Amino acid sequence: EGHSIFNLIQPDDSQCGNCHQPVTGYEFDFSIRGSHTVLYKSAQFPGVLVNILDITNTNPGEKPMVTFTVGSKNGALHPEAINRLRFKLSGPNDDFSFYASENVEGAVKSGDSWTYTFETAIPEDAEGSYTISVEARDIISVNMGDEISDERDTAENTLMAFAVTDTAAIPRRSVVADEKCENCHSNLAFHGGNRHDPDYCVVCHMPEAISRDGEQTIHFKYMVHALHRGSDLENGFAIGSHDYSEFKFPAELSNCDNCHVNDSQQLPLPQGLLPTTTPQAFWDPTMPSAAACLSCHDSDSAAVHAYTNTTFFGESCATCHGENKEYSVDKVHAQ
Repeated sequence: EGHSIFNLIQPDDSQCGNCHQPVTGYEFDFSIRGSHTVLYKSAQFPGVLVNILDITNTNPGEKPMVTFTVGSKNGALHPEAINRLRFKLSGPNDDFSFYASENVEGAVKSGDSWTYTFETAIPEDAEGSYTISVEARDIISVNMGDEISDERDTAENTLMAFAVTDTAAIPRRSVVADEKCENCHSNLAFHGGNRHDPDYCVVCHMPEAISRDGEQTIHFKYMVHALHRGSDLENGFAIGSHDYSEFKFPAELSNCDNCHVNDSQQLPLPQGLLPTTTPQAFWDPTMPSAAACLSCHDSDSAAVHAYTNTTFFGESCATCHGENKEYSVDKVHAQ
């Protein structure tokens, strides 16, 4: 395209090196390295790094106070000098059902660090452990070779667990790993690039989370399974006007280890997990194990099977599908 614009049509490849040098030392130019610069890897980004050092005021009904630092490769930053700094309070860590998000304004300097006290209190009936998490970014002017463009320099999503009634903080379990996501997606990020760690995604995409139109679950477990199942679903999957029913997973979908860590795909699931609110499904809410399975196996017969093995006090899935059982997760997803 560039050749035609500048009337530089070439009959063969013999003259390419005249313009396209291997390395010039510049990003986003006509050189081989420069033209293949990936924006998020640009050396022009100084980076944003938020470190949570401590969390106090952590009893039920109290407003947590977070001690933290903000910096980049150029040194310390003032929290209000960057484009966005937002803390989120979530819990309990058994399975998130509470969520509050606050922009960090009016942070107080304390030596080399800062403190911010939430306006939102921990629920009076809170138990176990909760989590504080972060999203942050700055806007950086990047020389793109032919123009200066304002781009988002996003921070990693830092998380820290803290004890509310536990004797020591117990983090939320890790089900999948960011590096496994990146094997396919390479710097997968959503919501303006601010959110790119699955351990952070679940802060919002809780079991009770539904789409804005109220017609679809956006619980991370159900949503991600359904997205990857895509065109193999019997009933498809859509969130609002976004239809994901034509997606095709480019690997063996039955290999749970493509994404999962810590054998988190195995049954029985940990105690304390919450049902998934499923307005689009055969029944609502759907119990924790069934929600994971029916997000992929979405036929009527699979739903009937799960429903008939569910009572008011729990699921019996692990009786047949637990580890080392005749129809264990590993065996029915055999490679």
